[in-house]
Amino acid sequence: MTYRNSILDWFLYAVVIFCIFSFKFTLGGTKEAWARPDDLLILVAILILTVRRDLFRIRPSIPFKYYLAFIFAGLVSAVWNSAAGRVGLVYSVLFVLRLVEYMTFYFLGFRLARCGFNLSRTLTAYVIVLAIVIPLQMMGVIPVPGAFAAGRATGNANGPYELAVVSAFLLCYLGFQQRQRLNGALAVVFIVLSASRITFAATLVTLLRAYFRRAKSSRTWATIIITTVTGLALSLGGVSLWILNAHDGSESGDSYTISNRLSGTNLHALGEAAVSVYKLVPAYNTSEEYIRGQFLSATGDSDQFGEQDVSSFIRVFRWTSLVRSTVAHVDSCLIGLGPSFGSAAVDGYYVRLFIETGIVGLLLFLRFAKALLNDGANKLGFFRDYVFILLVTAGFIDIFTSYKAMILLWLWHGMNQYQVTQAPAANRVPDAG
Repeated sequence: MTYRNSILDWFLYAVVIFCIFSFKFTLGGTKEAWARPDDLLILVAILILTVRRDLFRIRPSIPFKYYLAFIFAGLVSAVWNSAAGRVGLVYSVLFVLRLVEYMTFYFLGFRLARCGFNLSRTLTAYVIVLAIVIPLQMMGVIPVPGAFAAGRATGNANGPYELAVVSAFLLCYLGFQQRQRLNGALAVVFIVLSASRITFAATLVTLLRAYFRRAKSSRTWATIIITTVTGLALSLGGVSLWILNAHDGSESGDSYTISNRLSGTNLHALGEAAVSVYKLVPAYNTSEEYIRGQFLSATGDSDQFGEQDVSSFIRVFRWTSLVRSTVAHVDSCLIGLGPSFGSAAVDGYYVRLFIETGIVGLLLFLRFAKALLNDGANKLGFFRDYVFILLVTAGFIDIFTSYKAMILLWLWHGMNQYQVTQAPAANRVPDAG
């Protein structure tokens, strides 16, 4: 390797470090399509990968190819629906290009693994940073980025939901694959403090699966179950009372504890609401109409759910309104109403898939997810546990549009692909990532 190449490799590694450690900071943009310093660095990384022909020499995985097909479906939907006047062309295409930008980390992961960079040390440093930043934010010592208040852990993510899945990544990569128990335990604490209920539930299932895989005897099973139940009881019932009883002073004025939020979903009421409001919510023809109307006046009956579940109640109106808008036309059923139609927050990625890219996009994404879970490269480690958590979280969060969650997904997948090209029969993944 020449000196010039070595410098470029270190620059690519620095881009990855910056994107993981950076706080959200925007340089400007339109609506929710803001440009960040990260975007500029990623563009430079793409240029380097292009000049060095890594974009052409690194073989795309099967999941990568399916995702490209999904991206193409999104572009078709953007062009078609902009011509129909439902979405703005530039704004809609920017939503798709953001997903393409995330895919760059597949090549970065492959390249950095080939160069032998030690990702686990970088991620350990990241855990330490979060362990310092999160308590200080929740005590009000340092500000919280974004619109979320200090009652829930945020760290350097774009909200508690993104922190939860980033922490799930740290659990799967450091705690499971690298066997760094302390880092894994801290990651679980971060998830609890984020109060992201759906990610917490998915993580709990993943923890139980991981423990059961290692169980060798009934005695071990008993120890696992007792330890798990005790740990959850401590974390939810009193490990840190000043945190679990801290109020979330959100912009909506709601005030509730993290422990109440984690246990307060009224599924029965939500199910009844979904059926009753479907015929009442309006359907919209354009994205601008939806953003102006957006069902907000209909949330007056949310008292039946309790303060901690207003967000779930709002989802019922948002989803039913968007689904009604989509099924109103044959073309939108097939290819959706266009990326960006539901604005930046649909709060349910599978609903977003249907309303933005229709049945075609939804099926292509599900095929991508299936390939991601079954791909041979991912059998090298605990990547599939992370994918499982993402897929479960996607039921209530637009997590596959989340910046840090997606770059970590593609980064790890790219590293796994490199391991397959070098040692297909290997049973472990080196610490160097």
